[in-house]
Amino acid sequence: MLGKLFKYDMKSLSRIMWLFTIIIIPVSVLGAVAMRLTNTDLFSYESNRLIGTMLSQGLYAFVIMAFLAVVGYGVLTMIMIMRMYYTSFFTDQGYLTFTLPVKQRDLLLSKFFAGTLWLCISGIVCVACVFIMILFGTAQNGLVNLEVFDFFRNAFEYANSIAGVGGLLIEFCIQIIVMIPYIVLLLFTALTLGSVVAKKHKILASVGFYFAITTAVSIVRNVISAVLMVSALDATSERDLERVILSRGHISAIAYILLLVGLGVLFFFVNKRLITKKLNLN
Repeated sequence: MLGKLFKYDMKSLSRIMWLFTIIIIPVSVLGAVAMRLTNTDLFSYESNRLIGTMLSQGLYAFVIMAFLAVVGYGVLTMIMIMRMYYTSFFTDQGYLTFTLPVKQRDLLLSKFFAGTLWLCISGIVCVACVFIMILFGTAQNGLVNLEVFDFFRNAFEYANSIAGVGGLLIEFCIQIIVMIPYIVLLLFTALTLGSVVAKKHKILASVGFYFAITTAVSIVRNVISAVLMVSALDATSERDLERVILSRGHISAIAYILLLVGLGVLFFFVNKRLITKKLNLN
């Protein structure tokens, strides 16, 4: 039954998201073209500098709008995930949802899997669009700006010389993998708390819970990092200080990963408990 629910939620979410995905890719391509044109003297118009300036400013404006469109696409993905969750549980549609002969756990898991998958797709598309604009839009000669690859190679070598890139890459990849489902569960939890606690203005209450939770998590993370870094001040030499700081940095990253995993599990069970025991659609 979970598979059927997931298929339905994916179909409902994809109906709109695929449309925006198809739109954002050519927008990024046009943004790359506009960025490329700003690096040429095609619009110099020595005979009429006003026209040249207006065309040039128009291209710059379009480039900015293209970048904002990519950011907006990512934000829109989260909004659509929240909309799917909210309308299924906390609107009139919730009466139909809870009449289905399935467990609340399966209902929650279905929306969690669909939201997580689409957030992954959105992240990949956003990164691809940004790379399209940077690689093709900033090239001075040729089709692609090869200096971008040199930049990442130099950054890779620098990180490897300081801390060993293996650990950094592993921690970074794990954080991304953990962060995506965590964000989905955080959004669900904020919506659930706002809808259960507030009789009116549920969306506003949900926004308040979202910022309260993210602020609390940020404070806990900063406290953990501060405690670990303060302990590094006991190092007796510059070489020891660098080694200890890097070691504490790795520990801090691992602690943050464990914090996100623990909170994600907590959020899931809080949502399940509230949907099962405390939900009131009236």
